[in-house]
Amino acid sequence: MTDFISPPENIKMCSTFRISLCSAFIAITVPLAATEGDLEKVRSQWFAFQTGADADRKDPQVQASLSELHRTAAKLLRTMTPEGKWPDIDYAHSRNPTNCEPAQHYRNLYKMALAWHTPGQASHHNDALMAAVERGLVFAHRNLFSKKKNISPNWWWNEIGINLSLGPTLVLVEGHINPKVLNAQKRTFYSKIYATPKHDGQNRIWSAMNHFYRALLDRDAARMEIVKKDFDRQCVVETQGEGIMPDYSFHQHGSQLYTGGYGRAFATDIGEYLIFTRSTAFSPSPAALDAFAHYIMEGTNWVVFKNRYDLSVRGREITRGDEHRNMLQKGPFLGFLALAERDGWWRKAAIAVSKEMRNQRPDNQFWGGNKMFPYHVVASRIAAVMHSPVPAGAPKGFRHFPYSEHSVRRERDWYASVRMLSSRLKASENVNGENFKGWHLSDGVLWVFLTGDEYVTHNVMPTLDWQRLPGTTVERKPRKPGQGLGKGVKDFVGGVGDGLCGVAAMDFQGNESELTAKKSYFFFDQEIVCLGSDVACPSKNPVETTIDQRPMEDESSDVLVDGKLLPRSASGIETTLDGPAWIEANHVGYYFPRPCKVKLARRFQTGRWTDLTKRDVPKEEFANEILALWIEHGSGPKKGEYCYAVLPNQDAQSMKVYAAKPPIKILQQDDRIHAVEDLSSKAVGVVFWQPGRLGPVEIDRPCVVLYRGDGDRMTVALAEPSWQHPVVRLVVHHPVEVLEKPEGCEVTVKPQRTVIQIPCAHGETCRLTLRKKDAF
Repeated sequence: MTDFISPPENIKMCSTFRISLCSAFIAITVPLAATEGDLEKVRSQWFAFQTGADADRKDPQVQASLSELHRTAAKLLRTMTPEGKWPDIDYAHSRNPTNCEPAQHYRNLYKMALAWHTPGQASHHNDALMAAVERGLVFAHRNLFSKKKNISPNWWWNEIGINLSLGPTLVLVEGHINPKVLNAQKRTFYSKIYATPKHDGQNRIWSAMNHFYRALLDRDAARMEIVKKDFDRQCVVETQGEGIMPDYSFHQHGSQLYTGGYGRAFATDIGEYLIFTRSTAFSPSPAALDAFAHYIMEGTNWVVFKNRYDLSVRGREITRGDEHRNMLQKGPFLGFLALAERDGWWRKAAIAVSKEMRNQRPDNQFWGGNKMFPYHVVASRIAAVMHSPVPAGAPKGFRHFPYSEHSVRRERDWYASVRMLSSRLKASENVNGENFKGWHLSDGVLWVFLTGDEYVTHNVMPTLDWQRLPGTTVERKPRKPGQGLGKGVKDFVGGVGDGLCGVAAMDFQGNESELTAKKSYFFFDQEIVCLGSDVACPSKNPVETTIDQRPMEDESSDVLVDGKLLPRSASGIETTLDGPAWIEANHVGYYFPRPCKVKLARRFQTGRWTDLTKRDVPKEEFANEILALWIEHGSGPKKGEYCYAVLPNQDAQSMKVYAAKPPIKILQQDDRIHAVEDLSSKAVGVVFWQPGRLGPVEIDRPCVVLYRGDGDRMTVALAEPSWQHPVVRLVVHHPVEVLEKPEGCEVTVKPQRTVIQIPCAHGETCRLTLRKKDAF
């Protein structure tokens, strides 16, 4: 397997080179001129994709997928009433903004029409099936969308959602049902999608897709050109608003991280469009394709681990119980597959990641993003990447997304991320009755995944204590649903990395809370070191820092404290550990460099999805055995602190060895500096909360720095997280030669020190390579 080590991230000279290269690429590329056959080719490629025309019908997985399609269509045909509806759909239930019940009627018709068209299974060209689709459209015309101005209190269903099922259904049934029925539904469809696409970000893409279906229905090349232009407009890098950010994260609903929510649908829909329009004049422009490729390969690629999205990039969607049951269907696979068959700088990497994703879930019958693609639909493309000589691969290393205050550290067998809150970003959202308890999702949540499944199976999410999320420091108090989800208060929030290791820091103030703290996270080769200082809260509410909260692997799993087995109890346990050196549970280790009191609870916790959302979710109460570790700061702390390390993918023996000779050293932890040295990699991470000096490095502004000295070489990665100071003065207390520097740096060599003026912007990482005659 090939690992893709992160390149130096967000480096100015690299960005400049990338922009220049992209400009040159655009300049020499001549767009295809539209021909009469282009639209028909798009139509043909759309049908081929929908029906999996290129899939090997002898492949057992393809056969199973086709059989499932038939069973679904046959059941829908069998259960449809003579009136053309289904008894299990509550047609009057349209007041829930999160789940428009009548929309299922249109989804059912689409599945039936698709089965009629798809060869290789028993529903293909079944006359009774197509007659039932016609009957269902007649019912819809008389009772649903055609007769009501709004079918839902949520505008999305009225303008976009229903049409995303109705549009493709009409394309599929054209020429096979009564023209009067077709034309009546076409008039409804056209009236609901407006004259041209509307909205921004992914909502604009959905709107454009509905116009795509209209262009297919009308054989309208001019409308298809409008669709192409809309895709081009959304496949651009935005510095504000919604869509792809300069760090290749994705924002929607303002300055809110949504790479795994709206951005997941974006990855899928653009991927689809690339497949439908391949080798036609309606294919996205070279610039749009380049922007999309960067988003997929440098953004999405980093936040998907073992085919699961990082919970921190999913927004309010992490409270959707139905999607957690179907997370295998919710990956961004199609975006990678679409790029894997397009020539460009991205192709080999897209093939490698596609192959890796397939290897992770070889038995998965569904692939897609906001849609569920049966295996036969993408089988030919999966076969192509699996037969490629390019080895499977995935990102490895550290990446910080400064426009989203999100840091990621990943290895082959584990993934960790932290999401932080600043004055530039919204914490989360409580929209359409979703995400009632997302109060702390941006308060420094540190997720650690070994399998990717930890929190998305067994209905874990509703059984969590949502005021005890991993990595957070919280004032525990009653909160209303959706309270405190606006932008943060503090500017100094960000991170820095050298591609392998990194540092994230947050000058924290809780939303609608008097709690403040200085929080930092040091991502090294095998551990994440978490430091906190100046934890203060004048209220009488208890304050605590959560080390971890995760489900136990099973009831027989052990928890070991300094090598001793923690006793179990059927009723659960809660205890105070006085000065443990290390703890190991669920193949995750916790190391404490200094003695402290740690609270530990192992017990069954219960909850319902309805505690988190109004969405149509399971109503029953679920229970999971949860392990929680936290540090209590008490009521009214003024100078609270904490210090611990989290080590993914460890066992008790490895933790014993680690604690006996820890490779990390806490250099400083106070209101001026947080600093940790990793002895194994010779990396030193420093958070300068104030201007100051540590070792050979001195800074004139609050900054985050990661440096390494090895012989006569030294690398320095630096970021100014507040976005307030365009230039930072770095003093290296050695006379050095600057071998590599960002554009615009000014270097002054003085006796025994070198002064470097570094242009900094938007929290981006600036990196230098230095050389000195004597060892650092």
